[in-house]
Amino acid sequence: MSSSATMAQEGGSSANEVRTWIAAHSSLAAAGDYRMNYSFYEAIRARVARLAVVMAPRR
Repeated sequence: MSSSATMAQEGGSSANEVRTWIAAHSSLAAAGDYRMNYSFYEAIRARVARLAVVMAPRR
């Protein structure tokens, strides 16, 4: 089974969100050294969604 299929099987509806976080952090790492200095994550129950804000300035 491919890692994408495994992620979908194990992560269910959260699999796409996990892929998005992996892509975001991979892009940051490719651009150079960075540090996380702010992160906000909250569920929006009325919309069955989540909102995230991350700040990661380059070092």
